[in-house]
Amino acid sequence: MSYIFTFTPKDSFNSKEMMEDLSSQADVQTVLKGNIGESMTVEFKLTNSLSGKQRLYSYYHKVVLNVAMQHYKAMGYYEADKVFCDYMLKSEVAKDIVYNELTGEEEVFLLDKSRMNKNRLSQFVTDCIAFLEVECGCTVPDSASYVAELQTGIKGFTSVNSKKSD
Repeated sequence: MSYIFTFTPKDSFNSKEMMEDLSSQADVQTVLKGNIGESMTVEFKLTNSLSGKQRLYSYYHKVVLNVAMQHYKAMGYYEADKVFCDYMLKSEVAKDIVYNELTGEEEVFLLDKSRMNKNRLSQFVTDCIAFLEVECGCTVPDSASYVAELQTGIKGFTSVNSKKSD
C-alpha cells in the first residue's frame, strides 16, 4: 500500500520544525496511527515543475534513448551510448535538405533539438517513437509506465496506487 503526501519544508535548523507542515496533516497522522509497529519506507521527491518542453527532453533522454540503446546494441553496436543513439535517431527523423547555391547541389543536414520549438520537438519525439516501434519492432513505454516500472520492477504497470484502498 502506498500513500502520497505533499508538503513544503519550513526554513529552520531543526528537522522536526522543517517537517511540521507534514506531521500536522490529519491524513499523515491517520496513516501513522493505522500502521503502528509496521515497517514503512519514506521517499522524498521534489514536485515536478518542469515546462512542457523540459518534460519532452526528459522523456526523450530517459525513455526513448534507452529503448534506442537496447535496439542498437541488439543490432551489433555494442558500445552504443546515448550520444550515438541521439545521432542515429536524428539521422532517421530529424533531417532537412538545404540547397547550396555555389555548388548547385542539395545537401542533407541534421536538425538541432535545442533550436526546435515545443511543437517541433514533440513531433521529433513522436517520429522517434514511430521509427523505433514500426521500423525496429521495439516497444517504447509511455512515461507513466516507465516510471512505475522503475519504481516497482514490474513490467506493464501503468500506475502506482496513491491512496489506501479498502
